Amino acid sequence: MTLSSGSYQAVSRKDWDVYLKAIGVGFDQAEEELGDFRLDVTFQDPAVTLAKVYPSRTYTQEFELGRQFRFQMPDGAQGIGMARQDGARLIQQMRGVREITAIWKFDGDDLTETVSTDGITATTTYQRITT
Repeated sequence: MTLSSGSYQAVSRKDWDVYLKAIGVGFDQAEEELGDFRLDVTFQDPAVTLAKVYPSRTYTQEFELGRQFRFQMPDGAQGIGMARQDGARLIQQMRGVREITAIWKFDGDDLTETVSTDGITATTTYQRITT
């Protein structure tokens, strides 16, 4: 199994409210983050684009595997990250105000996003809606 381009819809979320509070996201921003969105994944080795498409805006990360990249948190804070592929997993390690690890596990039409910081972990499970 490898990384897979496509659009995905969240089907379950766990502990995102706790995670967003831990990284300092304010109430209004957290409300949007916890709402409905579509995740668009584009993988053209080594380039990766992850776009969370909300009704009012799109939050996009673009980077190349194995190369340092800059990113912006939902609250506007900036940081530096590095991403690598491990089989069917995309692993991002990011440092800004906090150190954050995001693991994206691709499994057929399913995708699981697990993010963690300071001992707090949040998970989203997605189902592919288009290829």
